[in-house]
Amino acid sequence: MDVSSAIFCGSEPKLGDFIAKGAEADLYTGEYLGRPVIIKRRNVKKYRVEQLDKRLRKQRMILEAKILFTLRSHGIPVPMVLDLDFTTFSIAMSRIDGVKLRDLINEDKVDIPDIFKRIGELVHQFHGLGVIHGDLTTSNILMKDSTPFFIDFGLGRFSKSLEDRAVDLLVMKRTLESTHSHVFENAWNAFMTGYLSGTLLNGASVLNRLRQVELRARHLKEE
Repeated sequence: MDVSSAIFCGSEPKLGDFIAKGAEADLYTGEYLGRPVIIKRRNVKKYRVEQLDKRLRKQRMILEAKILFTLRSHGIPVPMVLDLDFTTFSIAMSRIDGVKLRDLINEDKVDIPDIFKRIGELVHQFHGLGVIHGDLTTSNILMKDSTPFFIDFGLGRFSKSLEDRAVDLLVMKRTLESTHSHVFENAWNAFMTGYLSGTLLNGASVLNRLRQVELRARHLKEE
């Protein structure tokens, strides 16, 4: 679907309360056709020439929307894009009433192997579709019931590069090592079991490239 020319219902989302400020966008609650939504509004970068700034914000909004359309059309749990605003460069998307995986991990009742195996399977799927998340952390996965929903593709892109896929995995691995060290081994092993079980791409090749990336990073650190 060409979201740059997509026709939505024509109703304008109502902006609600400010939620959070990010490097590239602000998040708000909102309402659209009577349903609660999240509105992601890309920030003006005053250090950029105005025309360039508008073009980049438009391009990144459209890219993120295309990624969400692509993933959702293939059954991967992500928010639904409901409206694009080409004046404020905002995306209105369905609100996922879930809990951040980052906050859920510390609860005793969480089945770490089961959750991370499923996450690995889903990451394999969107890598197989040529989608890179760009910031694959436990803060960008919401758990609703037993389903992991992937959010915030603001740094995402389309790529079938082994390197890009490996770096996506490295971000997840480092997040687990640094933030959730008490479950690191179980979570990472389960994640890779899920990732390597897929058939859309050669997971072993991605894992091999991940080892190369880690080795390069280690050598740079030692220099």
